[in-house]
Amino acid sequence: MKNTNWLRYCNDDCLGCPFNCNEISEQAQNWGCLPAPYEILNIKRNHGYNWECHAGTGSVCSGFVAACRDENIDYKTGPLLDTTHYLRTGELKEKTL
Repeated sequence: MKNTNWLRYCNDDCLGCPFNCNEISEQAQNWGCLPAPYEILNIKRNHGYNWECHAGTGSVCSGFVAACRDENIDYKTGPLLDTTHYLRTGELKEKTL
């Protein structure tokens, strides 16, 4: 993976987003509560899941989409990962609406 400037994905509306490089998201990643952006992209590469917005809206995370575009990863196909289940158990599971 290239040396990505994650600061480009900062979004004041989603302070806890793993793709948002701020104190809140960094602290959550350091505590092991959130995966790092490269880990999320590897889930997509290795398993095909798209990262759900942490707000639990059933939509794809906008930071994930931006990172996928930069990395030439197809974010338009594949199931949506149930991030609530993943963050609690570490298991990959498709989101059911």
